[in-house]
Amino acid sequence: AYRDGLTNQAAIAKQKEVALSDQPFLLYIGYQKPHTPFNAPKKYWDLYDRDSLPIAQNNFAPEGAPDFALNPSRYLRSFGGMPEEGVFPEALARETRHAYFACISYIDALIGKLLVALEETGEADHTLIALWSDHGYQLGEHGMWSKHSNYETSTRIPFILLDPRQKDKGQRSSARVELIDLYPSLADIAGLPKPSTLDGKSLAPLLADAQAWDPQDTVAYSQFHRAGNRGYSVRTQDFRYTEWRNQKTGGIVAQELYDHTRDPDENQNVAHSPERKRDLHYCQRYLHRQWPIEQ
Repeated sequence: AYRDGLTNQAAIAKQKEVALSDQPFLLYIGYQKPHTPFNAPKKYWDLYDRDSLPIAQNNFAPEGAPDFALNPSRYLRSFGGMPEEGVFPEALARETRHAYFACISYIDALIGKLLVALEETGEADHTLIALWSDHGYQLGEHGMWSKHSNYETSTRIPFILLDPRQKDKGQRSSARVELIDLYPSLADIAGLPKPSTLDGKSLAPLLADAQAWDPQDTVAYSQFHRAGNRGYSVRTQDFRYTEWRNQKTGGIVAQELYDHTRDPDENQNVAHSPERKRDLHYCQRYLHRQWPIEQ
């Protein structure tokens, strides 16, 4: 009855078909959920007790952040029963999070069925698997619902790579990686040639050793623009720094710096704290490598 269920059935049928051939295969499966509308089969709703679900404890704007950095959540507010502005009442916040979690569990179950079907074809021991999302999601954090921001909640994603030849599976790496790393990683692991024009880097070394890269040397970039300003963001090991520039002049109009060692929820912008100038300049060096200031 759901598009994702039909997609999964088609993917499983395709797996069975290609398993009969000696030719290598590449299969993409795109799931819609947990995208809106937040509907899922009832049994996944029943996995959760709504009253005991945690809700965002920071449903307020970060201290010292520019107003335009926040997503006004117009898209989710366009659905029936949603307030046009302001903080969601607790009952509605719980219901919305409940719905989102149900969608997550639904997709989790579909992925499980897909992997079981892969095992049954006999191809699992020599099939590379990549699982990722295109963005994160706010569920009331900073009063926001949906994506469309440069905050950690929007820019951090699930990102899993499996090479069945790995000796130590299930490792977690603290290195920052990016979506543009996926192409060179899969090509490298599969032993395929990579175009010289790729911007991404292969993550194959991290599959062999999750600590192969020094976390201090890895950063991830993202960007989201709003209100006539371009928002450029870099995530280092300890900080997120976002620089807002006027779209016409290129001049800096606002800065955000969040210290994830003390403030992992990004509730206090310390970009203008005199004692954090060194941290600010450290992050700016990385950001300006990607997006230089126009002279």
